[in-house]
Parts: sequence; C-alpha cells; structure tokens
Amino acid sequence: MLSGASAFVHDIYGQIVKKGQVSEKQQMLAARYASIGVAVFSLLALFAQEMNVAFLVTLAFCVAESANLPVMIYTIYWKNLIPQARSQVCFAA
Repeated sequence: MLSGASAFVHDIYGQIVKKGQVSEKQQMLAARYASIGVAVFSLLALFAQEMNVAFLVTLAFCVAESANLPVMIYTIYWKNLIPQARSQVCFAA
C-alpha cells in the first residue's frame, strides 16, 4: 500500500499536477489521501475473489497497455511529439 501511494504522489501529483513545485507538507498530505485511496481500492478488490487470477492479471495488463499503445503509435508516426503531449495522450487513453 505504501509503495502504491508513494508512486502516485511522486509521479502523478508531484510531477504532473504540481509540475515539480510541491512542498514536503503537500507531499505528505497527498500521500495520506493516496494511502486511503489504495486501501479503498484494495477493499473493493476483495469482491473480485470469485474471478480467476489469470483473468485479473490479463485485465491489469490490458488497462496498462491501453495508455501505452497510443503513445507508441504517436511516437512512431508523429515526429514532433513532445513530453507534454505524451502525458496528455496517456491521460486521454
């Protein structure tokens, strides 16, 4: 739970939302909220116990690749792709 919350705070909140201009206090507050979010998500995942584990792993890979595939395609065919556009494509996907 701690690694998921810290990854969210550092990567999403600190770098994308606040664009690197985040204080220590803001990071700690965001980490607390992210920890609660990860815990709620974990509790909701308990309801998925009836599903096959292979199906859940496949579902996780599908969700992850739904954000990566458009970025890879744009990188191949769009020569002027900038980092800000990459993050926008990931969020749009």
